[in-house]
Amino acid sequence: MIRRFRRFVHDRRGVAAVEFALWSVLILGALVPCLDFANYLLQSDRLNGAVRQASILAYNMRGGAVDTRQLSQYVAASAGSGLAVSATVSCNGNQQSCATPPSDRACACVGPGKPVTFVPTGVCGATCAGGATSGFYLTVAGTRPYRTIVPNRWLNGQIIEGTTTVRLQ
Repeated sequence: MIRRFRRFVHDRRGVAAVEFALWSVLILGALVPCLDFANYLLQSDRLNGAVRQASILAYNMRGGAVDTRQLSQYVAASAGSGLAVSATVSCNGNQQSCATPPSDRACACVGPGKPVTFVPTGVCGATCAGGATSGFYLTVAGTRPYRTIVPNRWLNGQIIEGTTTVRLQ
């Protein structure tokens, strides 16, 4: 019995397979959270890209009334991938409708800080206190929930947000 035990202890066959199995568990345990974080960054970038593209579409509509419903649908479709994407479009911080014709638009200055505030002004094109130019500003904001690959305490339940503001006039 002791001889069999000694032979078993000194037998080196299969050592590489056992080492590979042990190391692969550690590597996989470190790789999955990294992949989850990379997935979060990719989804965030996709939402931010959709919001930026919607602002370019709004800029192209600047000669007339801006269709906020179309822009919201564009953001939801572009950043989709099966999860609920919520998009909001506002003009001058909801002080004015985005459907207002260019001749009736009121101008505002972008205020300092976060969240961005808008201060009404009488003249478009004037220099504001912060150095920006007063104008008719459109803000596109999008949000979506993030669903993790593996449950973890850092990313689980996070809301991905993207916002951009463009001066239309």
